[in-house]
Amino acid sequence: MTTSDQPNRFSIIRSWCWLLACLSLLAASQQFALALQRASAPSDKSNAIDRQSIPTPRFIVDVNQAPANELEALPNVGSTLAARIVEYRRTQGPFRELDDLLQVHGVGERTLHQLRPMLTLHVVDEVTSP
Repeated sequence: MTTSDQPNRFSIIRSWCWLLACLSLLAASQQFALALQRASAPSDKSNAIDRQSIPTPRFIVDVNQAPANELEALPNVGSTLAARIVEYRRTQGPFRELDDLLQVHGVGERTLHQLRPMLTLHVVDEVTSP
């Protein structure tokens, strides 16, 4: 090994050290940015439902008249939940208000909150005969 090889080897080692230092600094800055983002996010979970984005309704579904296939077109409503809604409506009668959907197994506050802009209900009052 000649003396001219040593400065060259030192230069390569120094370059690798700088590269590692830069990569470490980049990773640390990303972690810092992520920590800042988490810290600035609201931690109160009581209003978590209100903060979630609600999809813009593309259509309105009447929960008292819609068949199961129309209910399935709603977000977060699969075939099982649609069948439960139809069955509840068949056995318990029409829904009087949208909050009555909470009585259907599988419909919670969050689901109802997300679906509310896409739902309507037409309540038919029963007419009693004299």
